[in-house]
Amino acid sequence: MAAKNVSLKHTIHSAPEKTVYFYDGELIAKDGVIKIPSDRPEWIRRAWVLGYRLDPKTGENTRIEDLIPTE
Repeated sequence: MAAKNVSLKHTIHSAPEKTVYFYDGELIAKDGVIKIPSDRPEWIRRAWVLGYRLDPKTGENTRIEDLIPTE
């Protein structure tokens, strides 16, 4: 079964496509939104630090504690 994605929108940038690099991979953010597999908590933390902090549906700020799946 595929991992569920965590979607986050950048607080400023909304380029049509942007590559976001992680230590062990990369993802494409489209229109300022990045979709990160929930089984990659280190990627979620990195994206959040890079400014991907908004809920794409509501535009509200997210808390990192609410994004990382519980063990």
